[in-house]
Amino acid sequence: MRWKGSVMSEKTVIVGDLNETNMISTIVSFADDGSGYSMPEVIKVTPGFKKGIEYVLPTFVRQVRNAIRRGRHQNIVGIALASAGEVDPKTGKVLSANSSMPGWAGINLKEEFEREFDLPVSVISEIHASVLGEDRWGESSDKNDSLVVNVATDIVGAYLKGGLIQLGMDQVDHLGKTEVDGVRLETVATVPAIIDHYGDIGGDRVFGHDKRRPRGYAMTPAEMCKRSTQGGEALAIEALRWGGLPLGKAIAALDLGVDEVVITGADVVEFGPVWADAVREGLGGSIKVSVASHRDHATLVGTAENLLRPAFA
Repeated sequence: MRWKGSVMSEKTVIVGDLNETNMISTIVSFADDGSGYSMPEVIKVTPGFKKGIEYVLPTFVRQVRNAIRRGRHQNIVGIALASAGEVDPKTGKVLSANSSMPGWAGINLKEEFEREFDLPVSVISEIHASVLGEDRWGESSDKNDSLVVNVATDIVGAYLKGGLIQLGMDQVDHLGKTEVDGVRLETVATVPAIIDHYGDIGGDRVFGHDKRRPRGYAMTPAEMCKRSTQGGEALAIEALRWGGLPLGKAIAALDLGVDEVVITGADVVEFGPVWADAVREGLGGSIKVSVASHRDHATLVGTAENLLRPAFA
């Protein structure tokens, strides 16, 4: 819950978010004076893509209906949806989705949910929702222009001007596809790439062996952070710098004229200060780098924001 003071009235948005691993529903209530929001509970279920789209879509609708029922005593103003993959924000159609979401591409979420519910419906991609939530409520809030870069299994950016995401900027939208020093950025700077490189140069691929987990846990960004900062392990430091430096260089090459860049991504921000300092070094010191502070709820609050104040120019 994130209220910034007493609230006399509010607008409530029912939020649904779907990707290959989670189907999420929640209720987000915003103070009318813009001072804060509340998000009392987040419900997660398995989307069940192996059962087919004829199972997934009705289940998604049912989760949203249950959220509406939970919020029936509140001032519900609409339904805000987010989806993994590429989404047309004007029509609400899913344009593309990864292979773990068979049948999802081509679904028009706006039409489907407007048919089921007598409420306004907005649709946004998860990446853009995360960017919007971070921009309006996180490190880059209150700034007119900003660049937010999401690093996970891919690297995508969004340039916001006056709080609106600027579409049609391919170099920003597909930042991971750009080349740095002759190498495609996504092959060196994504979370899996950095962890794999750590193993390739002699680092542990698993850690934490015990009786309950004799084979250990797969290496994580948080563990690499611990090793690089607390232990000063040379291999962890080398791998984090290997991934951080080209990311900074790629951002600098965009030459957008922004004073600050915000890095988001639930896992990448766990890499810690060694990685973040390498990104700053790659940028050449001319642009301030902030690591997302609002990552836990950024996607969900950004999804809700898109209904009240649409994200796109």
